[in-house]
Amino acid sequence: MVHRGISRIEAGAEYSSTSLETSLLMLSENASGNGAPMLETDTGVVDEARHGVRIEKISDEQIFYLMTRGLSRKEAEYIIIQGFLSQQLGDYIGYEYIDMVGETIKNL
Repeated sequence: MVHRGISRIEAGAEYSSTSLETSLLMLSENASGNGAPMLETDTGVVDEARHGVRIEKISDEQIFYLMTRGLSRKEAEYIIIQGFLSQQLGDYIGYEYIDMVGETIKNL
């Protein structure tokens, strides 16, 4: 997976702020990801402009923690994926869609 994003501050938008974060969750050992966030500023007077990339996988510690509380491995993975999706997309697409995506992933 490659994610490319761009955040732009146009000319005349002095003292503006922008932030762009790319977050990827790798769901298998063979998965790979690359994030390429870009910032463009057409003004020399910017309050704040930042970007970042976070690429993670589900850790054995996360799985172990949830399994010691009675969940199966599959249930633990589902909860972790749901948490990631909710954090990243909840405000944008609505939580009902996150549940649909989570159920699709759960059934793979």
